[in-house]
Amino acid sequence: MKPNTHSGLVTIASFANHFEAVMYKAELDAFGIYCVIFNDNFGALYPLMSFGGEAIKVKVRDRDLEMARAILLKSEPLPEGGVE
Repeated sequence: MKPNTHSGLVTIASFANHFEAVMYKAELDAFGIYCVIFNDNFGALYPLMSFGGEAIKVKVRDRDLEMARAILLKSEPLPEGGVE
């Protein structure tokens, strides 16, 4: 059985579209922070069909949360929902 590689992850930001989530993930990756995008299947297939929600989540390890927040707060623009 494979260990759960997503345990200990927390949501750092929420997005309504795939592109914004990928841009923030790329920025965190550039700083060596492990992060993943969750709930993106529909948004990637049908980017113009946003229902006003921010269903796409970028998650980081809980131990990297403070560093990730600091990086994202220096970035412009912030997601509509802000950094969580």
